[in-house]
Amino acid sequence: MEQLFIASTGKLKDRWLAAFSAARIKQTLPSLSASDLQSIHSIWVDITGQAPDEWLPLLIRAVATGKAVAVLSPVPSEEQAIMALGAGARAYCHSETAPIKLKEVGDVLGRGGVWLPPNIMKRL
Repeated sequence: MEQLFIASTGKLKDRWLAAFSAARIKQTLPSLSASDLQSIHSIWVDITGQAPDEWLPLLIRAVATGKAVAVLSPVPSEEQAIMALGAGARAYCHSETAPIKLKEVGDVLGRGGVWLPPNIMKRL
């Protein structure tokens, strides 16, 4: 199944592709048909360069698809993690996370779990 990445750059990072060879990239969340949604495992929203008033509506639309959603941040913070989880994300991690860790996050999402960086998990 595919991993759908949403990034304002419209470019897949090498580490994302290394983690998920069937990854797709979009600059915004497109209208997805039922058949499109069937092929998607998870949606990953990269919030690089975006203020909360830009990425939160996108995140809410992604969550509304019913797919597991992860937020990727260039500067992870407890405040962002709480906003992301409150909006329905099931994972929150650094946008430069190593491919092996991204695979782990994807596995957790696939099992219906929630994933947060250990340093943020300790503070919640």
